[in-house]
Amino acid sequence: MDSYAVAEWKDFYVAVSGAAAAFAGLLFVGLSINLARIISLPGIPDRAGETLIYLGGVLASALLGLVPQPPAAFGIELLSIGCFVWGIATYLDVRALWRRHYDTAIHGYQRLAFSQGATLPPLVGAVSFLLHGGGGLYWLVPGLILPLLVSMFNAWVLLVEIMR
Repeated sequence: MDSYAVAEWKDFYVAVSGAAAAFAGLLFVGLSINLARIISLPGIPDRAGETLIYLGGVLASALLGLVPQPPAAFGIELLSIGCFVWGIATYLDVRALWRRHYDTAIHGYQRLAFSQGATLPPLVGAVSFLLHGGGGLYWLVPGLILPLLVSMFNAWVLLVEIMR
């Protein structure tokens, strides 16, 4: 499989977009069931927003991979989405650290590490794809799967863990 031929990745984009939509549904269930508790806990509304941003970024990236367009346009779109998601997620995590919304500093830095691990691979993939070197679309495998996994974990926290 060519790591620079967007059309060859169609099945991957379809699967990822379906997973992102399913996780977004789970997130909204968790939000609606526990809304009062989520709003009352410091930092948790930001975590919910961050999760929604991850899922929106994954969904938009996967759907744009299905659009017939020049490869350079797809690369620019991936870079734009990646920068937006990375910027918002990093801002929210740094703000939570600054406001001491975590029970321990280690927990805060762990969240920041998860966030960076989920948001940096799509940026690397976009740059690699645009420069036509360094792995190209293969960076989208962790770049779209890791945010889904972090979102799944966050949805679990918002649905179950905050009630403990």
